[in-house]
Amino acid sequence: MDLIPDFSSRVFLAVGGILGALCSFLFGPIDDAIEWLFVFIVVDYLSGTYAAMKTGQWNSRTGFLGITKKIVMLSLVALCHGLDITSVIPFVSVRDAAVFAFCLNDFGSVLENLEKLGYGALIPSPVRKMLKAMEDRSEAMVDGVADGSQGELHRKD
Repeated sequence: MDLIPDFSSRVFLAVGGILGALCSFLFGPIDDAIEWLFVFIVVDYLSGTYAAMKTGQWNSRTGFLGITKKIVMLSLVALCHGLDITSVIPFVSVRDAAVFAFCLNDFGSVLENLEKLGYGALIPSPVRKMLKAMEDRSEAMVDGVADGSQGELHRKD
């Protein structure tokens, strides 16, 4: 008799199973990349909320727009996973590229929030330079694809 869960436990198990199946369907395997994306999303949202409250700029509309932005990001990751599933191109993961881009974006946003909070001096300059270089490189790749050069990057010597 002790092995049979009560009603509330069965409800929680069912809801957890449904959410797990939905996440697996939408995002593919829940690997380190997806887990870190969730970490970046939560840290960015919390640091942005705290920075807005500290500077007196917090309002519910901005918070709602932040949550909407995060939902759109996750929707795009899910669509990229769909591209991976339906694609015939081997060894290419559009989902992982999208996850990396969103993690990079959220990391930059966290750094901006730290600066708003007055902790900008704690951010090492190599981290700032690396982030700037990665942003410039990813923008150059996007511009290259838009221009038709297939996103090739050439070093400027």
